[in-house]
Amino acid sequence: MPVIVTRLYDSEDKARQVESELAPHTLSGQVTVVTQADGDSARQALAANGMSNASAKAYAEAVSQGRSAVSVAPSFGYAGRVTRIMDAAGPVDTHIVDVPDEDLGRSGSASATARVEDPAAPVSARFGWPVLLDDPAPASRKFGWRVLLDDPAPLSRLLGWRTLSANQDARASLSPDPAPLSRRLGWRLLLNDPTPVSDRFGWRVLKDDPTPASTKFGWRTLSENQQPRTSLLHDPAPLSRLLGLPVLLRSR
Repeated sequence: MPVIVTRLYDSEDKARQVESELAPHTLSGQVTVVTQADGDSARQALAANGMSNASAKAYAEAVSQGRSAVSVAPSFGYAGRVTRIMDAAGPVDTHIVDVPDEDLGRSGSASATARVEDPAAPVSARFGWPVLLDDPAPASRKFGWRVLLDDPAPLSRLLGWRTLSANQDARASLSPDPAPLSRRLGWRLLLNDPTPVSDRFGWRVLKDDPTPASTKFGWRTLSENQQPRTSLLHDPAPLSRLLGLPVLLRSR
């Protein structure tokens, strides 16, 4: 069952005030205000917001006695904030228990002898842990670590490096020194020598001789002005002629 946060107030004005304060932290349809309604109508309205039928009946009885109920089905992560807003408005302590539906089936009515147990963070409430909104960085607080917002660049601060957002002069920018590692180690840049390996071993690069194999063996390249000795029209079947085979078009 989703978390439902419900509080009772002694007047409709206070309930409407709470509804207004919850508006920035809730979505449309998440807040239900029930006031001046008969028991059955109040129960249906509260149950429609996600509350169990047994709990809705218990709260509806309080509404029928003049109380005003505010019930919220908050989005994930907002239950703690919603609970603090509702508690800060001074709800009425009605000692209504949040009863599961199966308990109502056994007893026939909702108990009204215990305080409402409606924690926004049930695991944290059970073990006494603070919820996330109370302490967004519990480990950092426990061990004395600095959180990210205090020091967004801890490694740069530790090693004395300058961050990108620091007011750096032009000497530290990328354009004046596009290859800082090459400059530091004395390496030549690619733009100074585009073929460093060829220059080192005396090899000819492709742009000096685009057809090195043809040059080495004296072969003629395709782009040279060659005079074909035989065209396709003069000898459409050179292989057949060479081997003395009859061609398909020859008359038999």
